[in-house]
Amino acid sequence: MSGPSNLFVNAYMYAVNKAAYKVMGKGGITISRLATDDLIEFLREKGVLSDRPSVEEIKRLFIEDLAIADQLEIEEKECDLSITLRELKISDFLKKVQEEKFEPVA
Repeated sequence: MSGPSNLFVNAYMYAVNKAAYKVMGKGGITISRLATDDLIEFLREKGVLSDRPSVEEIKRLFIEDLAIADQLEIEEKECDLSITLRELKISDFLKKVQEEKFEPVA
């Protein structure tokens, strides 16, 4: 699947998150929560995500379709679910967030 370059994705994520943080501070996290619902609906409309996705479908989504990471591990413990992404394709964005000490909203 071809699409925007890794550099573009990292740059865009950085710019949007930094701008939201400048405007709303930590309150920008509200936008992230609202955007998540729309993101999930968009992915469902595109046929990439079902209403009740399986573990394998979620792995395929993050690794192949969205190409966010090279590995995804899911661990279930009683009522808790832990998702670990490894070898992130957005690591440049995350490093800048840590360096500049602002909280990303997306």
